Amino acid sequence: MKNNIRLGVWVLIPGFVLAFAARMAQLCAGTDMTSGFLKYTNGFFMNYCFWGAVLLTIGGAVAAAVIDRKKGASFYQTPVSRITDSRAAAIGFAMLVPALGALYEGYSEMRIPKESAVLPSPFMMWVDLIFGAAMLVVAFFILYNKEFKPGLGFATVVGAVYYTLRGIGIFMEKMAVTTVPEYLINCISVILSAVFFMQLAKLLSGNEGKHTRGALAVSGAAAVVTILANSLSGIAAMLFGPAETASRIVFTQYEAEWLYQANYGESAYYMSLVPAADAAAGVFALVVLIALFMKPKKQESAASVDESAEI
Repeated sequence: MKNNIRLGVWVLIPGFVLAFAARMAQLCAGTDMTSGFLKYTNGFFMNYCFWGAVLLTIGGAVAAAVIDRKKGASFYQTPVSRITDSRAAAIGFAMLVPALGALYEGYSEMRIPKESAVLPSPFMMWVDLIFGAAMLVVAFFILYNKEFKPGLGFATVVGAVYYTLRGIGIFMEKMAVTTVPEYLINCISVILSAVFFMQLAKLLSGNEGKHTRGALAVSGAAAVVTILANSLSGIAAMLFGPAETASRIVFTQYEAEWLYQANYGESAYYMSLVPAADAAAGVFALVVLIALFMKPKKQESAASVDESAEI
């Protein structure tokens, strides 16, 4: 058994590089930073290069899933009962990242003065606080138990619910969600995050189907590349991009909205960096994939083979 095969993880590297380069090109050369729309002079490549990179990543992840399964990668052979100790701890620590990101978003929204011209959505504020706290509790239970019983595994579905609600919030707040790349990427990011959490909950609760692990690897790869490439390219454009681009990038969506109103909406678009809760989902997916694809210890691997033989 060649359980050291981990193509599902290695495919993330070229996918991220392509998506990062594509998004940087869009930000620095293909986006009208006064309106947020892609420039009408763009060619097909400039408009769709980022999504092309994401689709290539998904295609590569599907191919990697087929090869990993055929070659007997440990990810596809190890029973959930053997995802313990260091790998369970890694998943628990990773769960802290979106939990703290969600709580940070909720806390930031609570601190906005009531007399401010830009007020946060009460719906999203409570979603951030409630589900951030719920994910924090689940993370601590994982770290305490360092193994996954069906109930604890199913509890990770709280992440899927949270990011589904974040997607609803984006559609409610951003009317031009399909025409402004920033909003569309954020929306797709939370959808991919919700799918990843759902597949993870199915796996860790013992309810996996034939293609659950493959779907987990593919949705995770898509989420990692989409979220982290978008997050880091925004930071890079703010720090190293042309002055015209860098001056139009701010830290939060509320700062962007305040500046838009202060300029009376006249050529007043400002792009905000990816929210902490969304960026955290990319980090979570990356750590979980690495943990699940880790080569098991010899005794763990032998136990997995014995258990499979018994079945």
